[in-house]
Amino acid sequence: MSDLNLFRYYQRLLSFGVGNEAKTTLQEIADLLFTSPRHARSLLAQMQEIAWLSWRPKPGRNQRSTLLLNVELSALKESLALERIKLGKYEKALSILDEDEAAFGRLLKTTSGASVKEGRLNIQLTYKRMFERVVPHQLQRSSERFLL
Repeated sequence: MSDLNLFRYYQRLLSFGVGNEAKTTLQEIADLLFTSPRHARSLLAQMQEIAWLSWRPKPGRNQRSTLLLNVELSALKESLALERIKLGKYEKALSILDEDEAAFGRLLKTTSGASVKEGRLNIQLTYKRMFERVVPHQLQRSSERFLL
């Protein structure tokens, strides 16, 4: 399952509170996630693998299991957005951050600069508009001329 879908399910679990151990049943979690108990169990296992939460089930019907959410929502949003920025999916990163341009700008600054990807030099510059094709023999704006 994609991390964005897991993120949406994780948001529904925030009613338990981050950092608080909650005693609950699998059925209550399934109801909160609007899914079956079997699917809820697999979602909890996936979230536990990536350390978003800690889930300690107790065997038996209607037994209270322990759920502990490890990650604040804002930190999770920033880490997911940073992954999208590194992949070049800026619009998706901005939508993950709920169109918060200040947070988006902070994340862009952390990834800006020169890097080598797949053996090629990649330069990421933060600029307010798209650059035209940089062709040396055509007239360019001053910002494109700087790159030449």
